[in-house]
Amino acid sequence: MKKILKYSFFVIFSLLFNFVFAQSTPKDEESLKKMLLDFAKAYENLPNTKKKETVLQYISPELVSMNILSRVDGKIQGSTGDFQIFSDYLDKVIRTENFKITYKVSEVNAVKVRGTTGVIVYTVDYEFAKDGTAWSKGIETVMMTCQKQGAGWKVLHFTFVNVEDQKFKGTCLCEFFKAPSGDFVAKTTVPNGKTYTTELNNFVFRNTPTETIISVNEQNYVWKKSDRTITTNPIKVGKDSSEIITLGKADSEEEAIVLIIQQSLYVENCASFKIKSK
Repeated sequence: MKKILKYSFFVIFSLLFNFVFAQSTPKDEESLKKMLLDFAKAYENLPNTKKKETVLQYISPELVSMNILSRVDGKIQGSTGDFQIFSDYLDKVIRTENFKITYKVSEVNAVKVRGTTGVIVYTVDYEFAKDGTAWSKGIETVMMTCQKQGAGWKVLHFTFVNVEDQKFKGTCLCEFFKAPSGDFVAKTTVPNGKTYTTELNNFVFRNTPTETIISVNEQNYVWKKSDRTITTNPIKVGKDSSEIITLGKADSEEEAIVLIIQQSLYVENCASFKIKSK
């Protein structure tokens, strides 16, 4: 998959370079390359400087971006963005405590300039970590389309082809609140590659003489009163077979919520948990 994505990317943009850019001056190419390296350094240092202006100084307010992600599980995702979305992302980076970005340009694949328009294609090795634990790492191939403004360059367009090599589990923060109805709402902060997401889940408890049914996101869990174990309801596979998964034991509603979050809802993302209840 990596080879296919990288090959397709360079075929498309080699054609773009051949037909659109007839001439480039070495001086302009060097200034564009320097802008890229300065941008990469400012972005990598953002968790320390806490100043997004050091990154945004290279970005045009008219920014448009496209991100193609080949995930470590084989799925491919695509998304688009603009200046505001990029700025909001930088705010998240700044707010995330003990966050570290490694963003090393490993190769500048092509640099072309015509007049005030420049295009640069580069490959970067990246890693994102929090509290010393890596969240994700991989290789990113990027095409920047830039416009020369005065003595500098502004990025008008990003196209990212992101091949995720590894995705790691991190520390998740969970807070849960008991509603007047007796049910619970859990707010979980989950590492998600470059950034994090905040998920809200409603836990509804229904008692029967022998067990308690806990419903979350249209999935039911069975909490047996005899041995306090929590299992998933049978998961249908095909027409005839089913599977019941035992998550563990819980002696209170709070313990049941934590167990479901840890062993079922976010088992792919969370290596450890910090729990805060109200």
